[in-house]
Amino acid sequence: MADGVLMTWGDFRFEVAWGAYQELSRSTAFQWAMQPLVGQPNDRQFMGLASDTITIQGTLYTSFRGGPKNIEALRAQGGKGKPAILTDGRGNVYGKWVLLNVTERHTKLIANGAPAKVEFTGKFEYYGSS
Repeated sequence: MADGVLMTWGDFRFEVAWGAYQELSRSTAFQWAMQPLVGQPNDRQFMGLASDTITIQGTLYTSFRGGPKNIEALRAQGGKGKPAILTDGRGNVYGKWVLLNVTERHTKLIANGAPAKVEFTGKFEYYGSS
């Protein structure tokens, strides 16, 4: 993958050059069905993956590069309603993921109301292999 690229999701690239994200967290949940047993404690049966989510958080400074237009580009990709391949900057391919939500917060507003600082959060969930 190109230098400075932290992650790609479909055509969208999270790049160091425009601020990108500073934090990434991943949460994986598994399904275990309860199997009732007579005269003894219940057992559990593994049913597979319940959910796998990645949450990114970052801050963009419009005086450096980036800003609301970068978040709008991410929203536009999510608005297509299609899963996309997620890869990291090391070349690992994670399969198809969907964008669940994007949140942004504008602070340090300048005279025309434009933000000097934009904080954002994006939440992705694994789509599956089909």
